[in-house]
Amino acid sequence: MAYGFLLFFVVLIAEVFEWRATISVNAVIAAHLVTNQDFSDNAVWNEFLLVLIGIIIAIVLNLFYANYTHKREITAHMRYTENKLQSILGKLAAHLSNKQTEQDIGNDINALEKQIQNYIQDAYEYQDNTFPSHPEYYIFYFEMRYEQCRILHNVYCEIEKINSMPAQADMVSEYLLYLTDYVIEINNPDQQIEKLNKIFTKLKHEELPKTGDEFENRAKLYHIILDIEDFLMYKAKFVNKLDNLQMKKYWKVPGKKG
Repeated sequence: MAYGFLLFFVVLIAEVFEWRATISVNAVIAAHLVTNQDFSDNAVWNEFLLVLIGIIIAIVLNLFYANYTHKREITAHMRYTENKLQSILGKLAAHLSNKQTEQDIGNDINALEKQIQNYIQDAYEYQDNTFPSHPEYYIFYFEMRYEQCRILHNVYCEIEKINSMPAQADMVSEYLLYLTDYVIEINNPDQQIEKLNKIFTKLKHEELPKTGDEFENRAKLYHIILDIEDFLMYKAKFVNKLDNLQMKKYWKVPGKKG
């Protein structure tokens, strides 16, 4: 009778304060006390220690196992984002070459932007629930990819505005295909920036447009190249933001390298 009343009291308190998850634990404690008919300080202290041990084990499992699983999910999201960006770059390259693409590039970019926003929230959640050093690395990473995604949206819009693709578009298309191999986490874009600067220089020595329409299309192509430069600069800023400890932890190198 006493056990039933005590159990009812425990359940009632848990419902009032919305502590339903503690009902099973409290019921076991009440059962121990009632069964042994021992409500002394030592008995209560013993039950408290049992609960404390359970809490410590739960915290340890959450910190190491749950966070490890969360980290693996974030890493998978990073690889997915890189693969989608590579795919979009390939489609933009095809678009510059007047080739047909299977899907609407604009929809692909919009979908990826929304996914990256969710990944940013996941990265913040991971940061708030882990003790390892520099968990903000993942936040920086996804924020960088989000900005790059917005840049590609601008590139797509500029391509759509070109009435007649100039001959120089082929070299930009080839560069985008070249760039796809370097849209990866561990890459300093210095070489890609240098290669793009060579394209700038080559365009300056190209024959001047002969018509107003050709001049306008060439100007739009030039603006696309500037957007691609911004795309690379966001990665460069991300790399420059990392300190030596982050480079060692996430890039497995002792310091910043090209």
